[in-house]
Amino acid sequence: MPGDHTMLSKVPVPVFKGVNYESYEQQVEMWVEVCGVEKEKQATILWLHLSDEHASDIKTKIYNEIKAEMKTETGVKKFIEVMAKAYKPAEQNQVMKLFLEFFVKMKKNSKETIMEFVTRFDKTANAAKKKGMDMSQTILGLKLIYDANLTEAQKSLVLVEIDFDRKEEVYEKAKLGLNKYLAGMDGKESGEEKGIKLEEALEALETEEEEALLADRGYFRGAGRGGGRGGGFNGGRGGGGSWSGGGGGGWSGGGAGARAAGRSVETERNEKRPLNPKGQDGERLLCLACGSYRHDSRMPT
Repeated sequence: MPGDHTMLSKVPVPVFKGVNYESYEQQVEMWVEVCGVEKEKQATILWLHLSDEHASDIKTKIYNEIKAEMKTETGVKKFIEVMAKAYKPAEQNQVMKLFLEFFVKMKKNSKETIMEFVTRFDKTANAAKKKGMDMSQTILGLKLIYDANLTEAQKSLVLVEIDFDRKEEVYEKAKLGLNKYLAGMDGKESGEEKGIKLEEALEALETEEEEALLADRGYFRGAGRGGGRGGGFNGGRGGGGSWSGGGGGGWSGGGAGARAAGRSVETERNEKRPLNPKGQDGERLLCLACGSYRHDSRMPT
C-alpha cells in the first residue's frame, strides 16, 4: 500500500561511526528488510550516509570498488563485503578473544549481583557455543559455580539443588541454586553477615536431611511430654535425647535433648560456639577446611 511505503521509507538509515562494525552490519541487514526502498537504490543510500571525513577514506574506497554494481540488486551485498574487509576483525581474532573471555577471564566481579553475573555468563556461553566451543551441561554448571567466586559454604548450598545423574539439567539447576540461595545477598550486608546467614541455611538443610534419613529408617518425631533422665537409644528411661523410648518431644518418644527436639548435634554445638576472632585486616577468620565463621581447623576445639 502507498501509505505503508511512506511509513517504511522513513526508517532511519544506519550510520557507521568508525567503531563496532558488527553492530553496523546487523543494522544494515535489518534496514534492508524494512526500509521500503527499491533494492537498486539501497547501496547508494548507505554510501551517501558514510562520513566524508573518516580517516580511512572508506567512502572513496567503496565507490571505486563497487561503482559499477552500486545501483543493482546486489549493490548492498557488495557494499557490505568491502566494509567487512576494512573493519570486521579477523575471525580467528574473534574466536581467541571469546575463548579468553569465557574460559580464562570469566569471574564474578565485586560490582555484579549474582543474577547480573549469571546473565553475563549465559550470554558468553551461548556466543562460545556458536563458535564451536560447546561443552556438556554438567561442565557448564560446574564452571558457573566455580566462576561465581563462592565460598565453600555457598557452593554447598548451590550443590544441594543439583542431581548429577540428570546431566541435562545440571546447568539450569546451578543457575536456579545461585538465584535461590544467593540472589538476596547482593545488598549492603558485610561478608561476615552473609557468611553467618549461609551457615544458618546450611544447618537448616542438614537438619532436614537428618530428619528425612531417620524417617526412612522408621523413626518419627513424637509429641508427648514425659520422659526419664537417661539417654538411651531405645529405652523407656531415656528422656534426655532418646530416639525411640522415654518421654515426648523426641523421635518416636525421646525427651528434651537436642536430637529429641529434632535438631542436629552440630546445630546445637554451633549455637553455643562463639564466632572466630577477627584477623589483622579486620575480617572474621574463616576455617580453612570449610569456610565456617564459628570454628577453625587451625585451632583446638
